[in-house]
Amino acid sequence: MDAVTYDGLNSGFELIGAACVWLNVYKLYRDKRVLGISLPAQAFFALWGVWSVVYYVGIGQAYSAMGSAVICTGNVTWVALVLFYKRYGRE
Repeated sequence: MDAVTYDGLNSGFELIGAACVWLNVYKLYRDKRVLGISLPAQAFFALWGVWSVVYYVGIGQAYSAMGSAVICTGNVTWVALVLFYKRYGRE
């Protein structure tokens, strides 16, 4: 396999992960309350997502960088919603 194939395959995993994260964002938005989560753990994964975008760009894997940007945006959105609902939600 060449680098383009690995990049394409990895970006597929990134996009599947992004779909899962965005499902969590949708559920949190719909429920407007936070139960049974670890904010520090999710914040870590959001930060890791930022690093992943930088890393993939640095090694020339454009498709993985795009997939990672989608998952990273979902994680950051989720963390922002948790902080918002913890302060203003139905708690």
